[in-house]
Amino acid sequence: MTRWKTAMERVRANWLWWAAVAVCSGCGATGRGAYAEADAQYERARSLYLAGDHVAAGQALGAFADRFRYHQNADTAQYWSGEAYYAAGHHEAAFDAYQKLSRHFKRSKFLARANRRCFQIGSKLLEVGDAKGIEVLDYAIDQGRFADLAVKAHMDLGTYYWGRGRFAEAQIEYDAVARDHAGSGSAPLARFMAALSLYRQVDEPARNMEKLAAARKRLRGLRTAALPAGLMEQLDRYLGRADDLGAERHLLTARFYLKQGVFLPAIPHLKEVLEKYPESGDYEPIARDLIEFLRAENRKEYK
Repeated sequence: MTRWKTAMERVRANWLWWAAVAVCSGCGATGRGAYAEADAQYERARSLYLAGDHVAAGQALGAFADRFRYHQNADTAQYWSGEAYYAAGHHEAAFDAYQKLSRHFKRSKFLARANRRCFQIGSKLLEVGDAKGIEVLDYAIDQGRFADLAVKAHMDLGTYYWGRGRFAEAQIEYDAVARDHAGSGSAPLARFMAALSLYRQVDEPARNMEKLAAARKRLRGLRTAALPAGLMEQLDRYLGRADDLGAERHLLTARFYLKQGVFLPAIPHLKEVLEKYPESGDYEPIARDLIEFLRAENRKEYK
């Protein structure tokens, strides 16, 4: 019995030893000395921040959080490491620090503040044309906090992509606002920009007719939306362009068949112009004239 009790005491002693080592996280000492060293390192790092040496403070606070992961101030140090880098204008380093906070301290009281700061960092990076802002904003949105900031982030990303001619990606961002934040003040503008983004994909050399039809449908649907007067004028202008583009494509196809002396395949394209694009300005009269020509030349085949 005495031997069994001695063995259990050894197991308990070993367990306490390894627990102390885990708390100290490699500090090389145990007990009160280890805690004193950790506290002293934390205070030195904190004093750097208070003195305005933000880069050094960011490094020191981050090193403390890495070394003393289980210290009561570890998550505080990790958060303020990010704040120090942010104050120094080192936005990417700050983002890395906030990611570590989310990854290693999932119950920290600083998570919401860090998430809000990531939105700010992402927008700042996009403003200067840094593509890293895309990663930062995507990360901030995925955290699922602050719906108002998520709307702004999606709109900022849409503007970034639109300005670089990446219309498919811009459409995704604007659609996210229109779909997931339909009650927000930005939703009408997002629906408008999503429709224009789809239209601009059609306006590229390939001119996909299916996308054109989808873009035109979206643009027409926005006529009943509560858009500001300026946007309504742009809507009418783009809708006119979409009508003209659709009518033009059908007329070109019809003329191709007519030049080959094949009448029947040309007729559906001419009817499309008359039925679906009645407001297509210059193209509607041409379609009517061609149909009249077909009636005169080949009435039987036309029927």
